[in-house]
Amino acid sequence: MKTITLLLISSLYGVASYSQSAAKLESDTLYYAGLKFYKGQVLRTGYGTGVDGKFIFIKAVNKNMDFINAPADLSKTQGIVLNVRMKDGIGSISLTVEKLKFPLSIDIEGAVDKKELITN
Repeated sequence: MKTITLLLISSLYGVASYSQSAAKLESDTLYYAGLKFYKGQVLRTGYGTGVDGKFIFIKAVNKNMDFINAPADLSKTQGIVLNVRMKDGIGSISLTVEKLKFPLSIDIEGAVDKKELITN
């Protein structure tokens, strides 16, 4: 029983130490994990972490104007930040890419943590 309790405490400590502080918006710049996101910035997508390589934290708009997980073929796609915002305590950006008619909507915290968005 002591072993199980010790493992549980160790697991919880590991999860807590991995967590980043929440994103914050100051003026027209979004800050998260020591990174800055601002209008006009050039960024690149990484690889999707979902089923079949789809993105979980990067959303695209389909022909019905619904947000869907961005497809795997958008991996390593470069785009320009259109805007930054906070909604319901979550930092997000819109990223325009040549391949698409509508911009991508990106949850900064999830996309950065899971490396769906490359910042350098």
